[in-house]
Amino acid sequence: MFHRTQLIFLLTSDALQVARIQPDRQTILKESEFKFESTGLAGALEQAKNQFGHGARLIIPEEYIYVTRLELQTSKIQLRSKIEKEIERVFPETIGTLAWDYQIIGTSNERMTVELSGITSDFAEILQTALSTSKYRFEAIIPESYALARLLLGQKNTLVVHERLGGWILILAQDQWVVAALFQPFLPTMTDIQNLIDFGKERKQFIPDQIVFSVQKNSREYLPQSPYPQVVLDEPFHVMFGAARLSLGQSDSQRLDLPLRGKHRSWWHRLF
Repeated sequence: MFHRTQLIFLLTSDALQVARIQPDRQTILKESEFKFESTGLAGALEQAKNQFGHGARLIIPEEYIYVTRLELQTSKIQLRSKIEKEIERVFPETIGTLAWDYQIIGTSNERMTVELSGITSDFAEILQTALSTSKYRFEAIIPESYALARLLLGQKNTLVVHERLGGWILILAQDQWVVAALFQPFLPTMTDIQNLIDFGKERKQFIPDQIVFSVQKNSREYLPQSPYPQVVLDEPFHVMFGAARLSLGQSDSQRLDLPLRGKHRSWWHRLF
């Protein structure tokens, strides 16, 4: 019986991790790691291309990218100017330090839902140079929070606290869609978690039904207690499995992975 496979690239601080995955079985068939060393990201992409070929989905670490949803009036007059005013309110950086773009993903009752994505300018330049040098052709470029949220299919409103090498990611997820996400290099306190919950309530009309901790075993004793129902996973989420689950070929315009599809003129195509 034939099983579809998916090629996933994951950027870390010093390497490009690569895996060929069977999404339906959540099985890694082949994996490798390419250190940046003297050749940098472009050299790692070239090595990965020679060994695995084109067509991978690239996961961008959350510390380099921001994603959120905005609810605005349906008028498209000066829409970009309106969004510019929102950026410094919803992202922790100024317009001058971001390469950003947006896409309208839905309209109803004189309101529009806009997805806003921003990559730090320094990292956008590094990525653009590496893609030009290596001539690698990706199927999609995916924020880390998107891939993690896809592992919550069928879940209710959830706040995810995910630990991985180099830091922690906090995600507000509705079913399997990202409402808001942030990265921080240290273990979140209950104050950090409550601040994100308050942000979700005030800005997104989002109230979590549960908090899911996706952490290493040696971190469990340090987790903060909260008044919300808590779930501690036996094993942390594997972000590559989430990226492999993305249904990039579907046409539902409400799906948050819409702007990441290669056949659309999406935010990352406009940036690069």
